[in-house]
Amino acid sequence: MAKGNGQSIRHSVTINRDLLYYAVRQPVTGGPPVVLRFALPLQTVDEVLREFRKRLWLASVVMLLATGAASLLISRSFSNRVDRLTAFSRRVAEGNFRPLMQTAQAMLWKLWPSPSMTLPHASTAPSIR
Repeated sequence: MAKGNGQSIRHSVTINRDLLYYAVRQPVTGGPPVVLRFALPLQTVDEVLREFRKRLWLASVVMLLATGAASLLISRSFSNRVDRLTAFSRRVAEGNFRPLMQTAQAMLWKLWPSPSMTLPHASTAPSIR
């Protein structure tokens, strides 16, 4: 109680259980300090702590999975960019200076005949918007 509070675990002969005692000194204006004492069955305290620890572990696992998934998505995004840059660099090294096309444009480019063959059918050509 030198610091103003204290705790102890003692066995109560009256109720035949272990109790957690907690005491705190409260100053009173114009009088001596008052000591407030609280007691809880140790079993109750242990059950509350056990439940809190279970929830804490569950929250930790959920956070670990969420951050793992987020880091996986971010790393894949960077990896895809590096792969595209590597492919473009290889093409430039081979002398092909055309930019890489986006996926939808590349698919249409492969499916549609060359521009010289499409001139008679220009009104039916697909447009990318």
